[in-house]
Amino acid sequence: PHDAIPVLSAIYDTYGDGEPNKQIDYVSYDRYNNPLWIKSDNRDYVYVWGDFGKNLIAIVENATEPQVSEVLGVDYLDVISSYPVSAVHETFPEIGNTLRSSLPNSLVTSYTYLPGVGMSSQTSPDGQTIYYEYDVKGRLSYTYRMDGDRKSIIEKYDYHLVNE
Repeated sequence: PHDAIPVLSAIYDTYGDGEPNKQIDYVSYDRYNNPLWIKSDNRDYVYVWGDFGKNLIAIVENATEPQVSEVLGVDYLDVISSYPVSAVHETFPEIGNTLRSSLPNSLVTSYTYLPGVGMSSQTSPDGQTIYYEYDVKGRLSYTYRMDGDRKSIIEKYDYHLVNE
């Protein structure tokens, strides 16, 4: 799938002796030229994309692409990249939690989206979730966490535009 567009395969750096030292190895890409699996600093990072390669669904640190594919039950993560974001959430409703519980030695950050609007939540490796709310014009209004049944606002955005 990468015949027409060249993709980066590795990043090298040189130190005192001038010998090239591989810093980042791009192991695989999806059909939209997004990295799926990279190796950096002796760690593996797997990226799960959705919505035709536009939205990052999860980042899994300390796991390989075959491990993540096996947990999600797909032959290749490239398959998930071509799902619309709503189909990703329908097919893998708890993708972040599934990866966290099935790959306990990995750090998983997961994301959800409102189609046509933007990110609706981000869950960190420790399970803490930040939610994103938008106004009727699709602008970010505020971010918050849930403390029981109570919203705890992190940031609030007010827009003041001329002629509005």
